[in-house]
Amino acid sequence: MRQVAVAEDFHGLDVVSDGSHLVITFRWKSNPTSFGVRIPLPEDPPESPWTGLPIDSLDEFVSDLVGLLGEELGTGIVYRAERVPRDGYVELVHPVPWQPDRSEFYLKPVDPREVPWSWAELKGRLRSRADGLLISWTCAVTNDEHTRFLGQARLSWDASRPLVARLGAVEVEDGVPSAVLTALARGAVHDAADAGASLVVTTQRHSALLGIGFRPVPGGDEWAIAAVDA
Repeated sequence: MRQVAVAEDFHGLDVVSDGSHLVITFRWKSNPTSFGVRIPLPEDPPESPWTGLPIDSLDEFVSDLVGLLGEELGTGIVYRAERVPRDGYVELVHPVPWQPDRSEFYLKPVDPREVPWSWAELKGRLRSRADGLLISWTCAVTNDEHTRFLGQARLSWDASRPLVARLGAVEVEDGVPSAVLTALARGAVHDAADAGASLVVTTQRHSALLGIGFRPVPGGDEWAIAAVDA
């Protein structure tokens, strides 16, 4: 798998068998975590791990396995999947079950033309992008023809502390369920890890942040979480 182009930010580590599954371990972007996905070994007659259709050769199995991994990575398995610590890696449990609380909205990068803010507010939010500190700026929108804005999270490098990311804003509109804020916050922490940050800090105060692992920093006004812990 190391020699095959699975996805642009995929860095293959190893492929081994545990007797019933192939275990594919890899790094993703600049995230220091070693991830792993377990795929059932082909039975007789063999079927594609991607389509479930019959296959005729090992090359076809490998080709479809690469297609499956590329599709899963492209649709966010690193963020969507349950994580289980294993010996030397973190398993991303596959397949990812349907999540009904995520079917009504999705996350996407912010397009400044789409957000309901005044020009004065928008200039402030764009400032970190202009000075090169912005890591990610994400919004949640409804999963329908209206794509209504639900909330946003903005993550930047802390200018004074190496490898520290700052969650400068995580907020939702009035009446939006807490699951949206949780998804925005967890997504921002994952973005921090993918960028190579070791710590995420914030002065925001939401119970959802405690729910994903943020904790008060003793003697200060910040909450913090290790970037690989969400």
